[in-house]
Amino acid sequence: MSASRRLELRRRLRQTGGRGRKLRGLAELLAPYRWRVIAMFTSLVLATASALAPAPLAKIAIDDGIRRHDVGTLDVVVVVFLISAIVYAIATYAQTYLVGWVGQRTLQDLRLKLFVHLQSLSIGFYSRNRAGVVISRMTNDVEALDQLVEDGLATLIQSSLTLIGVVVILLVLDFHLALLTFIALPILAVGALLFRIASADAYRLTREKIASITGYLQESLSGIRVVRAFGQERQHVREFRRLNDENRQANMTTVNLNAAYFPGVELLSALVTVEV
Repeated sequence: MSASRRLELRRRLRQTGGRGRKLRGLAELLAPYRWRVIAMFTSLVLATASALAPAPLAKIAIDDGIRRHDVGTLDVVVVVFLISAIVYAIATYAQTYLVGWVGQRTLQDLRLKLFVHLQSLSIGFYSRNRAGVVISRMTNDVEALDQLVEDGLATLIQSSLTLIGVVVILLVLDFHLALLTFIALPILAVGALLFRIASADAYRLTREKIASITGYLQESLSGIRVVRAFGQERQHVREFRRLNDENRQANMTTVNLNAAYFPGVELLSALVTVEV
């Protein structure tokens, strides 16, 4: 691999890095609601544990109940199964409510902090940066954080807990079957790394293009009297169409990446299922 190619890979990895700093910033935003965050994580753990309960319960029911004709064991398993279903319903409700509550309060605080920060910036900053681009960062980036806090963070934690739970259950139930299943993990890790490298510039470009569209739209509408006075409507429509096409192309790049990566993960999962 050439030196320029290695530098490009390092640049893309650095671009998607900084997770520690981002997590610290997120922790600062969540700090005022720490008790609700703790309750949220507790409900996540309970929901994940109750969702994983059916597999070991089914093993106990078959091995200790059906094979031994032990009706008492089957009764206990059914009761525990019903309890786990009730716990899952309650924990899922609490998780959904708390994630939404904490997410909305956090984003409310973030918007206020951003607005206060914008008020303190120098006039030179607004001379160098278009107002539309600043508005785009205020709206689109905060919306992305909204998805992260309300969907991404909870999904990440729950998926991680589910993965750990499944690994433990597999090792307890059938050690050799678990080892066969783990063969896919290195392949999945390499695929995730390649997707991270390939998508680094693609997602950055989508943010830049939507900022350009928002900035041009704001400037055109604020100066619409001048545009109409000099008959420049067609020129502005052509420019906006160009920016819109670039935004579509940038988003289609991310669509193609997702279309290649996620079906590949599903195919790998199916191949592992066939293998075991």
